[in-house]
Amino acid sequence: MLSVSVVFITFNQKKYVQGAMHSIFSQSHHPLEIVISDDGSTDGTYELLEELVSSYSGPHDVLLLPKTSNAGLIGNLNRALARATGELVIAAAGDDISHPDRAVKLAQVFMRHNKPMLIHTKARVIDANGTLTGREEPPERLRFAMSAEVASTELSIYLGATAAWSRGLLDAFDPISERDAFEDLVMGFRASLYDSVVYHDEALVDYRVGNGMSQQQPASMDAYVKRRKWMIKVNLAVYRQRLIDVRKTRRAPASFKPRLESLMATEEGRLAFYERMAAGVATASRLRFILGWLDECRKHLKNRLLFGLTSDS
Repeated sequence: MLSVSVVFITFNQKKYVQGAMHSIFSQSHHPLEIVISDDGSTDGTYELLEELVSSYSGPHDVLLLPKTSNAGLIGNLNRALARATGELVIAAAGDDISHPDRAVKLAQVFMRHNKPMLIHTKARVIDANGTLTGREEPPERLRFAMSAEVASTELSIYLGATAAWSRGLLDAFDPISERDAFEDLVMGFRASLYDSVVYHDEALVDYRVGNGMSQQQPASMDAYVKRRKWMIKVNLAVYRQRLIDVRKTRRAPASFKPRLESLMATEEGRLAFYERMAAGVATASRLRFILGWLDECRKHLKNRLLFGLTSDS
């Protein structure tokens, strides 16, 4: 029988974690290994997890990792993955709801497609209150298996909340070392290097929007600059991790390395610009800010068009 694990990742999600946890406990695939890792929450999330796990009496094997200090998204994910043993590993977040048959259907897709390294699916979008919005993610342009050529420079590959990874993918690479990266942008590229990505066109997750930093609208110029710096640092971390992975696998064309290095140089220039903004050097007047921002956008767009890219970053 196929062994299946769920890595359930939480951080300061006490408001949502009970519903999310129950959706994993209610999975119809038996048996299921559930590894729960909290990233040093300060809002009582971990204590609630302890209560939920201690009161659970179902068929699944549940492991709540000991409370620890904050390690960031990647550090927390690496910690959970190190304890998961399944041949198929399903990702789950502390604020999303997995449909009861999610694990069963992912296991079926996994076996039907000869055990691909990565499976992703559609998700129904819910708001902060858990109400269905009528929308589905990801957008149409991501509802396919992306090639390594495209994925090497993309900053949207699949919806991370819907992912399942194979043991083969996890064993082929070291744990993610770039702590500012997003795991979907790393795992998606890694699986694409092996041409081993499958998209399943069915919503198996209710995906909550409106909580993350990337989804919040800045309320001031300072907040805008802070958000831009954060997003650029994420991009840089993703490109650095892809360079590491290209060198490790040696499966990518020679053109990938200079392409990634060029994109990194662009991002470093953008970061330097916003660092000056944050220090007040480039904001002596609103006009100078606008002109500098427009020039930064022009350079960024020129670089991305050079590689035929269209996604936002």
